[in-house]
Amino acid sequence: MAPVQCYDLVSQLSHTLQDNERQDDSLTQPWRAFWPPSGAADPGIWRNSEFPEVSIWKFDPRQPFDRPWRKWTRTLRAKAEANQYSPQNIGHEITFPANNRRCCEDPYDSNPTHCAVAAKELDVQATTQGMGIVTSSFEYLAPFAESRSEKPYLSRLPSLPGFRRTNISGCDQPTQVYEVSGNEHLFALDTSGFAFVKFSNPILDFADSTVCERYVPCLASWLKSYLNCLDVHVYAYNVRLDNQPRLLTYYIGQDATPKSCSERLQIYLPGKAEILGSKRVRFLKCVSWSLNQCIIWRPLTTPLQNSPLALCDFRTVSPRDLIAADILFPHYLDEAYEVLHSPAHRWFYKQGMKEEDMILFKLDDTAEDVAKLCPHSAFMDPSVPADTPERMSIEVRVIAIG
Repeated sequence: MAPVQCYDLVSQLSHTLQDNERQDDSLTQPWRAFWPPSGAADPGIWRNSEFPEVSIWKFDPRQPFDRPWRKWTRTLRAKAEANQYSPQNIGHEITFPANNRRCCEDPYDSNPTHCAVAAKELDVQATTQGMGIVTSSFEYLAPFAESRSEKPYLSRLPSLPGFRRTNISGCDQPTQVYEVSGNEHLFALDTSGFAFVKFSNPILDFADSTVCERYVPCLASWLKSYLNCLDVHVYAYNVRLDNQPRLLTYYIGQDATPKSCSERLQIYLPGKAEILGSKRVRFLKCVSWSLNQCIIWRPLTTPLQNSPLALCDFRTVSPRDLIAADILFPHYLDEAYEVLHSPAHRWFYKQGMKEEDMILFKLDDTAEDVAKLCPHSAFMDPSVPADTPERMSIEVRVIAIG
């Protein structure tokens, strides 16, 4: 069986997502009356929110880690709102395009050819290598009806009476996850969309000041060498602790779209985005330049953690599994993909990650013929003891140039 090539997937992904983008133009965006906070239809409406300062907050690219929505979305009120994403709690069902409907009875034949082939190859590989398997519940985007009128969205703004935080509904799906220990080398960024790597760092204090002053520069320097690129720009980080309210913890995510990554260049590298864009178009074909956006994830609790991170191999993701959703920030409109269930998806994780272990996975990549993205999710690992501590981790988002 010939291995699936990334360029087959990338070509289909590009054409299908362009079609979906044209469909999105006809959808309503029910949040428009409330956003942006500084220009809402009722200028005084945000004075009634949990954090009225949202209407005057301004983003400064010189301080990219000033991210007040980390506080806004961690309140108990915000957590309760975000978890009301089932159809009965939302009050009506959000429906999605009929051309995405699928039959899921057969684990291979109901899926696009490239996904079926990739799934079979990965199953054979996992069996041959003796990978363990666990079954857990993953939260996919809910099943949908024949048409839709609203585009999915999630607000990262403060809670506000009369303004729903999200119109997204999810559903539990039993999912098998392969455990990769000893086989990490079989997965690479440009084929699977993720990689398991080693990054030794002696920092034990993950207070904001330490992360900004010590961890981020050290990580950026290491990434520049590991990726063999010209520059690395860290634009966001998040430290997850077990005593913090969490937002959609077990909901599958793909945190960006090509459209949103282009916007992020304008926001985080103002004045350079056009130069980088032109170089990427002109120089990639000559000197193998690449410009990609990744997430770096590493655990802070070891050796066993509950809620480890699972990653879906890019080769098993069809474009029709991805539904674009608006993400509302005070200073710009972001976009991410919600993920529909497919029995062809193949998930992987590493159990017992140590402090030097790190996962690197893609949000987007402007290079041709490579993996572009990686759906991912935390999950409850049924193979660890019931009293296993929740994982604490640090997540860093970067733009790698070159």
